[in-house]
Amino acid sequence: TLKANTVFSEELKYDEVENHVRKRIASMLDRHWFSTYFDFMKQEPRDQTADRFRTSTATTLMYTFDLIRAGLTKATIDDIKDLAQAVYGDGSDKHQHRATAEIMSALLATSDDCDEKARSDIWAYVFPIVRRILTNGLTPENFGYWGSFVMTQLNQRDPRRSWPLVEWIAGFKLDMDSNAAFKESSKIQLLNYLVTTTGWHFQLEKPIVEDFMKHLDHPYKGVREAMGGTLASVFKSRYYEAYPDVESLVQAQKAASSIGVWPRQPTEEYTKLVTDVFERLEVWRQARPAGQQTPSPYTQGSKTVLLWLDSTLSSLECIQLVKFFPDVFMEQLLHMMDIKEDPELQSLAYHVFRHLPNIPHAAGEDVDFVNALIRIGKTSKSWHQRLRILINMQVVYFRRLFLMGRAQQEALLECVSDMLSDTQLEVRLGAAATMSGMMLLAHRFPHRHCRKPKDKNPLPKRKPGVPPGTPTPEQAKLVITRHAAVLGLGALVQAFPYTSPPPGWLPGVLATLALKAANDPGMVGKSVKTVLADFKKTRQDTWHVDIKAFEPDQLEDLEGVLWKSYFA
Repeated sequence: TLKANTVFSEELKYDEVENHVRKRIASMLDRHWFSTYFDFMKQEPRDQTADRFRTSTATTLMYTFDLIRAGLTKATIDDIKDLAQAVYGDGSDKHQHRATAEIMSALLATSDDCDEKARSDIWAYVFPIVRRILTNGLTPENFGYWGSFVMTQLNQRDPRRSWPLVEWIAGFKLDMDSNAAFKESSKIQLLNYLVTTTGWHFQLEKPIVEDFMKHLDHPYKGVREAMGGTLASVFKSRYYEAYPDVESLVQAQKAASSIGVWPRQPTEEYTKLVTDVFERLEVWRQARPAGQQTPSPYTQGSKTVLLWLDSTLSSLECIQLVKFFPDVFMEQLLHMMDIKEDPELQSLAYHVFRHLPNIPHAAGEDVDFVNALIRIGKTSKSWHQRLRILINMQVVYFRRLFLMGRAQQEALLECVSDMLSDTQLEVRLGAAATMSGMMLLAHRFPHRHCRKPKDKNPLPKRKPGVPPGTPTPEQAKLVITRHAAVLGLGALVQAFPYTSPPPGWLPGVLATLALKAANDPGMVGKSVKTVLADFKKTRQDTWHVDIKAFEPDQLEDLEGVLWKSYFA
C-alpha cells in the first residue's frame, strides 16, 4: 500500500510565534515596497555573470506573495498585477524580461499551497502573459531567462502541477512555411527543457517524435540543432526501471545474468525507428546528384540525425546504440564524410564516427563491430573510407586490448597487414602507422612479429634492364609489394622507438631495409630512409649503448644510407 494525502485538503497552519513573525514582516509589505523591489530587480547588473534568472529573487517574492494571499499585507494581488505590468512595459529591454520571468515564477510557485480556486485564479492571470511572451516575445537576449523560468516551474515537481504550461509547450508543431528560424528553434529548445526536466514523467512524446521525423531535412541550421538535441533528450527520458518491491528487483536481476539486467537495451519500436531513419537517408543519398553544391534533403537530414547521435553518444545512454554500429551506422557515416561539397556535414560525421570505438561494449558485443571494420577495410571501393576505417581499428584495438577475444585481435592485425598492400599510397602509410601502434601492444613475442611479414612477403628483387618510362601493371604491382614489405618492417622498428638496447631482432630488420630497398626509387626508397632517419633521431642519446646490439656487417650495411654516416 502507498500513503497519499488529499490534494488541497487544508491550508498550512502556523503557531502563535510564527503568526507573530509573519504579521510583523507583512506590515512592511505595501505597494511602495514592492514597487521599489521590482525597480531593483530590473536594473542592469554590474557583473555580467549575474545577468541571469535569479532563483533567490523568485523565492523571496514567493514568500511575500504568500503573505499577500493570507491577507496580512497592505499590498494586494491587484497591486502586484499592476506593478508586474509596469515592470514588463513594452518588453523591449531584456532586463524587463528577466524581472518579469522572476515575478511570474514566484506567483506560480505560490499557487502550489493554495486551494483550487486561488490556484486557478493565479494561473488564469499568469499563463496568458507567459504564453504571449513565449509565442512572440522571445529574442536571443532574453531566451535564457524564460528557459530558466520553464525549468524552475517543472524541476522536481509533478508536471501535472503546471499542466497548462506543459500541455502548451508539448503541443508545438514545426511550421515549414515559417522563415523565423529563431522563433522555431526557441520553441523546440523550450520543449527540450520540458523533457529533460520532467524526465520519464513526460508522456506526450509520440506526436513530437513523429513531427520531427517527418521534417529531418529542415532548411534552417538552428532548427536542426534544436531538433537533434531534443530527439536525444526524448529517447534518453524513455528509459525507466521500476519494480513493485525489492524482492522483484533482486529476482529480475538474478534471472537476467550473473551481472544483472544489461541496461538501456533498445526496444523494438526504437530499433524500427532508427532503421527507418537510416533507410530514408540512403534513399536521399541515392537521389542526390554527385557533386551537388546546394543543400539537399540528404545533407540536411543527415545533419539532424548526426546531432541526435552525437548528443546520445556523449552520454550514458550511448550503449543503447551499440547494436546499430556494424550494419546501420558505419557505412552511412563514411558516405557522409565523402560529401566534399558540405564541410559541416563532413565534420559532424567524422566527430560521430570517432565516438563509435570509444563506446563500451558488453562481452561478445564487439565481434560484429570488429567484423564490420574489417569488411569495410577490405572491400570498400573508396580509398578515403579505407583510410578512415583505420582510425577506428586502432582505437578499438587499444580500448579493448584486454577485453577483446584473441580471434578479433588476430583478425584486426591481419586486416591492417593486408592493407599495407593497398593500391592507394595514403592507405598504405595509414596502415603502417596503425600497425606500429598495434605491434607495441600485441600480446606476443615481438621477434615473431618481425619475422612474419618479412618471411611471408620477402622483398622481391627489381627486374634488371627495365627501360625507363611508364611502368607496366606488373611493375606497379611489384613496387606496391616492395613498399608493403618496407612499411611492415618499418612499423616494427617504429613500434619500439625508445627500447634501449633495442630488441635482438631489430638490427637485422634495419640491415635488411638498408641493404635491399634503400636504393629503390620513389616511395619505397623514401620510406626506408624515413625509418632509418627516425631511428637515428630517437636514439642519439643512447647510441653508445644501442650500437653494441649490432654486428659489424650490419653496421656496414647501414653506412651511407643517410646523408651523413651515423652508424659507423
